[in-house]
Amino acid sequence: VNDNVPGLLSMLQRLIGEDIQVRWEPAPWVWPVTMDPSQLANVLTNLCLNARDAIADVGTITLSSENVVADAAFCAAHPSAVPGEFVRLRVRDTGRGMDAHTMGRIFDPFFTTKEMGRGTGLGLASVYGALQQNDGFVTVTSAEWVGSTFDLYLPRTVVTSDAVLRLDPAAALSVHGHETILLVEDEPAILRLLRRALEAQGFKVLAAEGPGDALRQAQECTGDIHLLVSDVTMQGMNGRDLAKALLAHRPQMRQLFISGHTAEMVVGGSGLASGVDFLEKPFSVIALGAKVREVLDRGRGPWTAVSSGLRVESGTATAFLGGLCGRYCPPSPFELLLYSVALRGPPVSVLNERIPSLGLVC
Repeated sequence: VNDNVPGLLSMLQRLIGEDIQVRWEPAPWVWPVTMDPSQLANVLTNLCLNARDAIADVGTITLSSENVVADAAFCAAHPSAVPGEFVRLRVRDTGRGMDAHTMGRIFDPFFTTKEMGRGTGLGLASVYGALQQNDGFVTVTSAEWVGSTFDLYLPRTVVTSDAVLRLDPAAALSVHGHETILLVEDEPAILRLLRRALEAQGFKVLAAEGPGDALRQAQECTGDIHLLVSDVTMQGMNGRDLAKALLAHRPQMRQLFISGHTAEMVVGGSGLASGVDFLEKPFSVIALGAKVREVLDRGRGPWTAVSSGLRVESGTATAFLGGLCGRYCPPSPFELLLYSVALRGPPVSVLNERIPSLGLVC
């Protein structure tokens, strides 16, 4: 996809005209897919022409790509979807959008909202057919006077080549960590993919195939578990109850929930508290890494400067360390404290008790 779309941009821009800008925002790397390039060109042409007609004056059509995983929950919310790994090619416009009645019929052959002579009603039907022919599917979201988004899901083609099977190197470098993550997902294929993605970013991953396996691994783990990443809907125990059971023994562990349902549906139907950290499937490898890093880093602001080498002048250091003793909340962002012999006393000793793993150099 990333290799073929750039060659179509100039042609699409000529078709659309100067008043509407065509943008291309690819992920740094996406999986290979199997599709006739001319068929891909026809699909994008039809979508862009429809987007042009929906934009009254000036506007933007944005094409983007990323790797995503569709699980059972996502498929339940989108009847045309099938579970698996996909490259999502998104076409988003700033046009007038569609109402619910129109959205329900847009893929019907010969259905059109255009006046006589301006449309055959076959453009979107051919888009739907092309995706079906390539074992993919298409979803659409829209709101009147907001715009429309068409998501084309093309199944990943697995090629037995290390160069193709490797994870996105740019995604791996964009986020990096060393913390331990307990990953809970009851769909084995998705669990393997998420584990590879997180390990490529430096995290230590305890991969559990369900709540029971997660509880066992947490009990057997002798070190810290910094973050729980759990699906919300699982057999035997949901993500909320699993987190509650784990937090009883690991109160400092942070949580991130994932689901194929929207945040509103999850909060309303699963008992999750409003404001919990949540990531809706399907999501990209980059989005997962960024969200994990965000959750782990939240609340560390006051201490970041210290871990980066903050110098505190004599005379204020004792008060500064005393404040840390009162405000500190694990997990620790500190690895080493270098301090003057003049500071030996309660603040240093108390800080050492609060952070047992902290190295001290006097």
